[in-house]
Amino acid sequence: VVENDLNVQALRARLSDLRRAQSDASMSVSSAQRELGEIEQNSDHLEILAMKDQCFEVVDGKFSYTLCVMGDVRQKELEGGHNTVTLGSFNRIEESEENGYTMKMLFTDGQYCHAFGAWKAEAKVDCGAENKLKGASEPSTCSYALAFESPLACTDKYAVAHGIPLQ
Repeated sequence: VVENDLNVQALRARLSDLRRAQSDASMSVSSAQRELGEIEQNSDHLEILAMKDQCFEVVDGKFSYTLCVMGDVRQKELEGGHNTVTLGSFNRIEESEENGYTMKMLFTDGQYCHAFGAWKAEAKVDCGAENKLKGASEPSTCSYALAFESPLACTDKYAVAHGIPLQ
């Protein structure tokens, strides 16, 4: 009977170990599927995907703004309460060739903003020598426009749209 109890305990311990291993493997598969989906969704913008989670900050007036590439956009009050508001989480990259080429990173579903719903932000990406958040404005209530400069936007499409000769 004692030997049988030891076998049952060993089997229970093994079962527990296997369940833990299965859970870990499931989490790894889920993580890999999320990452694969993100890469597939942004396959036209792998250069930006390579910058994922790099953050850039600018002080503009009474606030500092932080943009984390493919992450979120935050506004922090510099004086007083030092409140931080999430203006949005990365949603997608949008390109347009109307009126010249433009690239934007869109951020949606930020914190709740008065009677207007969730904050949102869009970061227009212009061609520049370095990655730099240049400024922020609030063109309409609870909706922010950010200016971001990056070599990533220095594409052939951008050059043609802005009259820059291709080499």
